[in-house]
Amino acid sequence: MITMSDKKKFSSKNLFASNKFTLAFSFVLAFIIWISVAMVFSPETQRVIEDVPVKINMENSVPEKFDLQLFGQTEFTVDVTITGKRYIVGSKNVNADSIEVVAQTGYVDSAGKTRLPLKVSLVDTTADYVIEAVSAEYIEAYFDEYKEAKFPLSVSVDYDGDYVPEGYIKGDPIITLNSETVTEVQISGPAQEVNSIKNVYVKVDIKEQLTSTKVIEAQIVPTDEFGMERKYIKVNGEEEAKAIVTIPVLKTGEVNTDVDFSGVPAAYTQALPKTYISPVSVKVAMPESDFSKIDSLVLTEIDFSSLAARKNTLMLTKDKLENSNFKIMDNTEVFEITVDLSEMSQKVLYLDTSKITLLNKKNFADISFNSSKMQVTVVGPKESIEDITADNLLAEINLDNITASQEAQEVDVKMSLKNISDSWIYGTYKTKISVK
Repeated sequence: MITMSDKKKFSSKNLFASNKFTLAFSFVLAFIIWISVAMVFSPETQRVIEDVPVKINMENSVPEKFDLQLFGQTEFTVDVTITGKRYIVGSKNVNADSIEVVAQTGYVDSAGKTRLPLKVSLVDTTADYVIEAVSAEYIEAYFDEYKEAKFPLSVSVDYDGDYVPEGYIKGDPIITLNSETVTEVQISGPAQEVNSIKNVYVKVDIKEQLTSTKVIEAQIVPTDEFGMERKYIKVNGEEEAKAIVTIPVLKTGEVNTDVDFSGVPAAYTQALPKTYISPVSVKVAMPESDFSKIDSLVLTEIDFSSLAARKNTLMLTKDKLENSNFKIMDNTEVFEITVDLSEMSQKVLYLDTSKITLLNKKNFADISFNSSKMQVTVVGPKESIEDITADNLLAEINLDNITASQEAQEVDVKMSLKNISDSWIYGTYKTKISVK
């Protein structure tokens, strides 16, 4: 319980009698007086607020009424100098957000580069500081109408001389954008700039001669008739667009011509028929790595089923062979291939369609042939085919992709010979069946 004598101990007289309290109170009082004097008698000072953004309001503006848009640089900043009491202008609350800089567009009524005067003001009009100076009185901006147009896209190679050495050739460059081969691009931007474009190139810089196909990422550059790059342009909606350029480089050399055979009867795997090819060799261009992989140039593959008992001649034009990785380099336009089987014989057999094997019959209720016999030609040595009969024929029809129908359907018949190694079936075969 606090008595009256205890309360006396907390009187102001007793409090100020304490040296510690008196010292602390003096410091606090001195600080308050110093702050008050500093605020009243603080000297004025300047401060530079950097990177104050410039606002360019295009909505309902004069340029917008003339269908003009802003191109090129659209973001600007200035430095603003303010003057005021030191304690005010030095505050962290005074910053770039405290100042408004607006570019005046009221006189922009035509295309081109123009100077926009800057209007600078304080956001808080009651602030105790003023604007002393601005680092720029205006900004330069480019206005024009918006335009789109499509242009052919080509490749421009920067190299002093021929960028492939002797013994090699370069093919037509292939340009890809987003994994698709392209021959043109859409250009967009200010109408004056778009109208001045003459060519759109993928600029490829090559440092040394190429001996193999090169894939390069390069800049797409729109230029005028003097080769000067145009400004403020977007390619397929992108600024500084790039493309992938593939430059085919092929080695040239002489190779022998040859053919491959398929469906070869067992008796001829080691002794193929006499084959004559004209020309016997040809000058070609192909990737350098391919030259070390081949002994000869295989022109085509010949199936034995296409060979009759005669001189079989096949004419093959060079366009059937050429592609981006293979070119005929001499005057050869046509290859003539002759497979001489004039010493062979052939005869016709008649196959009973009831003996054809049906594969994948599913749940069909009825399958019938429109004819009872099929005519089949066999080729081989005379002494062999004399003994071949229809019983040596093996015929199959795969019904996997067949559906029931009211109408007859033509199907492929796979033909082969059973237990015969030196003869083969000549031609391809079809027949009509009804499936219900």
